[in-house]
Amino acid sequence: MFPTCNNCGAPLSATPAENLFVEHGGKVVTALCPACTTGTKLIKIVLKRNDDGVFACEQYAALEMINKAFGK
Repeated sequence: MFPTCNNCGAPLSATPAENLFVEHGGKVVTALCPACTTGTKLIKIVLKRNDDGVFACEQYAALEMINKAFGK
């Protein structure tokens, strides 16, 4: 398991349910912390397979945020 967020490098939450994990073949290939996913509605994660056939996170982008009233 990843000890830090693949996007910002912050330590992952001690509560696994708060983190976002992407798995392939039973192994975690990318992990994102709550700070990078809170308030997002649509995200894009690009995975790239290396020469050994193992996927790794190539890019993360928040494409759409949840609409909130100003000041809330």
